[in-house]
Amino acid sequence: MRSVQTAGVGEYAACQRCSLHPLCVPTPLTRGDVEILGRLLRRRRVIDRGELVFRTGDPCSGFYAICAGSVKTSVVGRDGRLQVVGFHIAGELIGPSGACLEQHECDATALERTEICEIPLGRLREIAEQSVSLRRALFHFLGSEIAERQEQLLPFIGRKTAASRLAAYLLSLSDRFARRGHAGREFMLPMSRTDIGNYLGLAKETVSRLFARFEQEGLIRMRSRLLLIVDRERLQGVAGELPVSGRPVDRVQ
Repeated sequence: MRSVQTAGVGEYAACQRCSLHPLCVPTPLTRGDVEILGRLLRRRRVIDRGELVFRTGDPCSGFYAICAGSVKTSVVGRDGRLQVVGFHIAGELIGPSGACLEQHECDATALERTEICEIPLGRLREIAEQSVSLRRALFHFLGSEIAERQEQLLPFIGRKTAASRLAAYLLSLSDRFARRGHAGREFMLPMSRTDIGNYLGLAKETVSRLFARFEQEGLIRMRSRLLLIVDRERLQGVAGELPVSGRPVDRVQ
């Protein structure tokens, strides 16, 4: 997605894959709706790799749409250990969980050079009050975001083995890329093996061995951080804890 400075009318075409697209570009978009959005949307800003979008305890002033790049969210447990709680790709939203408490409950860190666009919380009511079409789009948009959060739990539900968790995670990520209009079969993995392991509750070494095993089995192909799903059906079998090539793939210690 190309870099832009403001979310003006001429920039809406660049946001077709964004999770805010149903809100920013409802059909039909009236001149009055455009004027409301012009007052609502804030300038995009660029976050360099490793920089924070927000940190735990910061006031929650709005939602952030990832226009380009990717972000990980994490918390620090009572034992002082960092726990990755989510990965978010271009077209997805970060920050809504902090709206209820009016402060962010996690850190959001850019995994690469990332562009974000903010919708201030204080102006969401203005949308609902001034435009029926925008209000309808807002409710649909928030419901979709709840569904996205539930999907990110899929790698953990009913999956006890290392291989099934990693396979389910890769399939979930593939589906999310595809829904945003990107290639669902071939995509970049901006997150490190350490972060993936932290998120899935696995050691970094286990994650690395599983990637190697999946590639040996012909399920995926890796070139640096570019991942190609070669055999989706068999990868789905692993996610369901089914044996591949006559033996369980998850026996990696």
